[in-house]
Amino acid sequence: MTAQKWPHADARKFLQAATFAGLVFGLDLLGKFGNAVGALYVAPILLVGLGAARQKSRIVAIAGIGSALTVAGFAVSPETSVAGVAVVNRVLALLAIWLAASLCVLSLRVEDYLEAEREFLPICASCKKIRDEEGQWNHPESYFSEQFAVTFTHGICPECVRNLYPAVVKKYLHYSKPAPQPSAPNPASGPLAG
Repeated sequence: MTAQKWPHADARKFLQAATFAGLVFGLDLLGKFGNAVGALYVAPILLVGLGAARQKSRIVAIAGIGSALTVAGFAVSPETSVAGVAVVNRVLALLAIWLAASLCVLSLRVEDYLEAEREFLPICASCKKIRDEEGQWNHPESYFSEQFAVTFTHGICPECVRNLYPAVVKKYLHYSKPAPQPSAPNPASGPLAG
């Protein structure tokens, strides 16, 4: 797999998330907000993980940055009177960071699975009805109307006009014989082509 270049907007989102993580680290260094400030590192993960054009590597990178800054914040923060509470808060912050990252990555995997499932549209080989997600067989018009808010109008293609109404075609359009039966569908040609 080749390395992909980040489009400008995606790189900006990543830089915004990294900047936000730096701001959280600054708050952590001030020490006025307590040891639970490390939980704020979840926000940049969500910024990257729930944004458009997200990638697993970016989510993991921001989670890694947040984790490193959480540990660094604990190491350089002013001494607290209750060290055990500080350790517990930092461990909880790390759990929150990696839980958020895991959920974002899981969401990506589910979207990839659903996208792969949508590549194939089950259609009856005989009547051409389409099977929906619930397993119901629907006429193509109703299926596409429900799925994509499409409104259909009907007409008859030139080939079907020739096959269904040869007498009308012969009388009014001066064809002497019905159209040949093609073995494979091809674009219609002639005066009836629309």
